Amino acid sequence: MTGQVIRHLGEHKDSLGFIALLEQIVATCCPGQSWDGPPVVLVADNYIIHRSQKTTQTLAAYADRLCVVALPTYSPHLNLIERLWKHLRRTVTHNHLFKSITELLEAVEQFFRDPDCHLADVRSIIGNPE
Repeated sequence: MTGQVIRHLGEHKDSLGFIALLEQIVATCCPGQSWDGPPVVLVADNYIIHRSQKTTQTLAAYADRLCVVALPTYSPHLNLIERLWKHLRRTVTHNHLFKSITELLEAVEQFFRDPDCHLADVRSIIGNPE
């Protein structure tokens, strides 16, 4: 685990946005025409966009690079990224009033611009301090 956070900000939570995130993960972690390294393990909850037909087709195309582990239904305590989202909300949005959605998105982007400076913090937040 590197502590690197790969994210995709979009206007909607839909399959196309999730697929864009998958494409970013592949481009960052296992690029190229073919891949013979270990697969990237993705832990996914049961949100519908993680199981859609379009998502399933994309995951099949990257079966040599991505391994998806599905969490049991209603188990946010097992989804480590939820801890990072909670930290983001505490740091960026709690007790803050933004004049526009653009300002809010800029604050979120600023939060994520810094992880390379504190990868140990990201690992610690999600429960893996090594």
